[in-house]
Amino acid sequence: MHFKIADDSEGRLVVLSERRGLIKTSGNGIYVSLPDEAGPAGRSVSDVVLHGRIEIDELPENIMCDWSGAYESGEPGFIEHGGPSVGLGVDPLFADIEQATLKWASAYGMADAMRLSRHTPVVCQGASFHSDAENFAQYGFCVVWLSQRDGLDLLFPNVDVRIPLEFGSIVFFDAAQPHGTVFEGYDSWCAQQYQRRAVDFRTRHFLSFDFPIAHPSVVCGLKLNLFSAEAGKHRHERLTVQGQHRTVDSVTGLWRKSP
Repeated sequence: MHFKIADDSEGRLVVLSERRGLIKTSGNGIYVSLPDEAGPAGRSVSDVVLHGRIEIDELPENIMCDWSGAYESGEPGFIEHGGPSVGLGVDPLFADIEQATLKWASAYGMADAMRLSRHTPVVCQGASFHSDAENFAQYGFCVVWLSQRDGLDLLFPNVDVRIPLEFGSIVFFDAAQPHGTVFEGYDSWCAQQYQRRAVDFRTRHFLSFDFPIAHPSVVCGLKLNLFSAEAGKHRHERLTVQGQHRTVDSVTGLWRKSP
């Protein structure tokens, strides 16, 4: 497997191949333990990524500025909240986005799960590859992109799904599935790409919904497997890939052996 990144010093393209200890695998070979003792002990990771575009109006500029002001890291690759998480119907500012998202989810039979979600305003300067299994094992994500198209793609390298991000892009996926952003023509995260382009130092904005992954409509729609305690799985292992504890490589998005 080959990955194209920008050389740190001269901007030339170089090829990384066969990074040791990295594997690309289907979500069926991954086990995520769930924290709720009353529910299933664990689950697989979905390989299904649903995406499209919804028609929504832009939020007021002062609101977006407030979100950007919450971005404290100042470094590419980090994701930060631009405001509090709230349930649907709480803040009228997001009413149109909520309705458009529910309508889109209903086409896949998952509107009921979305009605149980909370959404959070999020800001970033791109995102290095990561899985959210550690903190959101029991959730799926629905992301609504609120920035204009500027060459940034959302990439799921283990399932070969690449989504050009533009205003109104909507993506519905398992929070545990590794994902990150890259520029057009690239398939690895490289912070230096942002540092070379002054325009890319501005923050991007999106609204992130988290919905219950074990909801029956989501289990069906995302083709998940749920495991009971009797299935031979272990709650103390938060995430295992093919029986081994692994983490996500932040550059490629592939699974690597934990230290």
